[in-house]
Amino acid sequence: MLELLYEHPIITVKDVQRLIGTTYPTANKLIARMVECGIVQQFTGHARNCYFGYQCYIELFHNDTDQEAKGQHTATMLHSCGSLR
Repeated sequence: MLELLYEHPIITVKDVQRLIGTTYPTANKLIARMVECGIVQQFTGHARNCYFGYQCYIELFHNDTDQEAKGQHTATMLHSCGSLR
C-alpha cells in the first residue's frame, strides 16, 4: 500500500479497498493503522467518506513555509481531486 500512496497521495477507505483488492473492513483497519503510525492523516472531520493524505509527500510540492497556506492548498487539492475512481 505504501507504494500506492505515491500515485494516490489522497485516498479514501473505498480507494484502498479497490486498489489492493480487499474488503472494506480490512481496508479500514489498514488506514486506521497508517493513521496511528503517522503515515497518513485525515483531512476531513467526517465519520464517513473521510479523505486521508500522505501529508509528508504532499508537502514536498510546497515551497510555502506558512502553515495556513499549506492547509488551504491541501483543501484545494481535496476539492479538485474528488474521488479517485
